[in-house]
Amino acid sequence: MISLRDFAEKAGVSRMTVSRAFSGSDKIAAATKERLVRLAEKYDFRPCAVRPSARTGRTRSIGVLCPGYGGLSYFHSIGRGIQDELLASGYLPILLTVEAENFRSCFNRLVDHRIDGIIIQSIPAQLTEQDLGYFDRHGIPAVLLNDMKGSGHDSVSTDD
Repeated sequence: MISLRDFAEKAGVSRMTVSRAFSGSDKIAAATKERLVRLAEKYDFRPCAVRPSARTGRTRSIGVLCPGYGGLSYFHSIGRGIQDELLASGYLPILLTVEAENFRSCFNRLVDHRIDGIIIQSIPAQLTEQDLGYFDRHGIPAVLLNDMKGSGHDSVSTDD
């Protein structure tokens, strides 16, 4: 894959112009953006999705912790729906299937990745109020599915 620097050089524009073209900025002429998009296909250039997070502090990724599916289409359908909606909204779902023994590790990896939000599909016993408090303290939205603990966080539950 070609680097931003090399692509900008081949296109005859600055790196900032390339960045603006692919970030949705309105500070670039439509014709220039269109030309750069065509050239990107030709040179197999794909802008780095994580580079802007250093500047903005946002990763445009949402962590999703799901219980082991074990062939249950109910959980699979929920996970697929979450994925489809997040992708359509420009977010990258980081979907992790968790069991009791790897929950803490998965939870910590999502926190380390600086996710912009988290959806927890089924609350395991290992999830403490202190864990959920992390998201509150850092302004990260958390949504709990099937919140049987009544944690007071945003949740979606069935009424059956």
